[in-house]
Amino acid sequence: MWQDVVGKIPTNVRALSNLAGVYRKLGMFDKALELYRNAIRIAPTFAEAHNALAVTYMGMKQYEVAIAHLTEAVSIKPDYASAYDNRGVAYYSTGQFDKAVADYQRSISLKPENPLAYNNLGNVFDSAGQHDLAIAQYDRALGLDPDFSEAYHNRALAYQSKGLFDAATKDFERFQAGQAEKK
Repeated sequence: MWQDVVGKIPTNVRALSNLAGVYRKLGMFDKALELYRNAIRIAPTFAEAHNALAVTYMGMKQYEVAIAHLTEAVSIKPDYASAYDNRGVAYYSTGQFDKAVADYQRSISLKPENPLAYNNLGNVFDSAGQHDLAIAQYDRALGLDPDFSEAYHNRALAYQSKGLFDAATKDFERFQAGQAEKK
């Protein structure tokens, strides 16, 4: 479908971006990059294309390039919570924990109902050995989405690090049950 739209209207940036997303999900990163770049060339202030291009670069482990595009996305659209969350992931992946925390907190301030941002913030705290702060963030994520199995897994790891093996076991079981439901 998107190929047809792009074929008929090659300047339709939404169609270019959506088709690029299909290629990204198929693992065809070069084709996705080309289409996202075309969308940005046509509409340089299309923040969503910068964000999606960055996610593609993150999939290729090119975090610094991703950070640059995410920075552009939030400069164009300062209330773009997903871009802050994605940039937090890129910062976290490059060991820039303070910047990751700041971006996750900004994402949460813009979209407090997003459990993923709390989970990601918990991951930063857990990596820094701040297990109690991590557990609090995982609790917030699970308060928003009790079926968020990844948060159970991450909280289990934090509990395990604190030597709270019964709590860790319960969360690992909830994680496994959640994974089984996804199949």
